[in-house]
Amino acid sequence: MGPDATRGRERPESPGGDYHLRWLVALVNVEPSVKPRISLSVGGVIYSGTLISRREYAHRMRAEVDRMDLPPHLDELWREPFGTMVRSEDDAASDQTRRLDLTDEIDRASHVHLADFTAWQADWPSFTDGQPPWRGQIEKVDGWTLADIKPPRLGEENPRG
Repeated sequence: MGPDATRGRERPESPGGDYHLRWLVALVNVEPSVKPRISLSVGGVIYSGTLISRREYAHRMRAEVDRMDLPPHLDELWREPFGTMVRSEDDAASDQTRRLDLTDEIDRASHVHLADFTAWQADWPSFTDGQPPWRGQIEKVDGWTLADIKPPRLGEENPRG
């Protein structure tokens, strides 16, 4: 292949999964007010929800753990990982010298975080609890769209036959 052989092609995939999904996740991490609805296919399961930043995910998970009624010997084991994540994300957000630009964040984005999600697959009823938020590796995502795909209602005929 000559130097022009790749002209006009999509940017190659990195080991971190779909570049465009990483870009969208990075955008939300850098600009948390952006919260698009998205649907992801992961191993045959469809997840639809609101894309949230890594920082918001950390805060929501810490709040979930705080609501748990855990025995004292397990309490800190559950709290510490999310407490560390919250502190790290809060420090990064407050330290303007450490603020990442979008290009740096694309390389850092490894997980997608959904709030208010629905999960379903063909022969399986959906669950829509959405609490706590969902987290998955970007490299495990088979496909995605900027749409809120809803599961078919049980007993409903497929309009496409």
